[in-house]
Amino acid sequence: MYISKKMKIALAVSILINMTLLYFIIQKSAEPVNLKAEAEQSEKTIFVDLKGEIVNPGVYELKNQERLFYLVDKAGGLTENADSFKVNLSIILEDEMTIIIPCKNDSSGQMINNRVSINYSDLDALKTLNGIGDSKAKAIIRYREENGPFKKLEELLRVSGIGEATFNSIKDDITL
Repeated sequence: MYISKKMKIALAVSILINMTLLYFIIQKSAEPVNLKAEAEQSEKTIFVDLKGEIVNPGVYELKNQERLFYLVDKAGGLTENADSFKVNLSIILEDEMTIIIPCKNDSSGQMINNRVSINYSDLDALKTLNGIGDSKAKAIIRYREENGPFKKLEELLRVSGIGEATFNSIKDDITL
């Protein structure tokens, strides 16, 4: 079958027009980007409570999405007794977080004000809690390794095997 040069050109122009129309239809149906909302989110102010082995502990006002290393620097740095190996300095901070920098001299880094730290405790320390056995302690450790440190005590309810009853029985014995 022979196609003339004019037919080829007409076919190419037709395809080009159809593709252009399709492009504009797809663009029109796409959700518009709200640059103002994105800018407002990045300018949002958050407050983080920094405690423990830090030169100037306290509540700090920061920009949204700041990282812990920036906050530590802003607070004057870690003390000589700080155990930086037990803290992920690269985490992104969120509003109302409490961060406790543990001490090197605390052999476990697990007790804070006579409460078991769900962010720093090892398997044995977690198992001292009422109703927490080997499997639940492992689940707590696995959760914080996969999701970062707990931000609120109630987040413990997201751990497999920890329900309302277990949480209520240990909430007075735990801290972040």
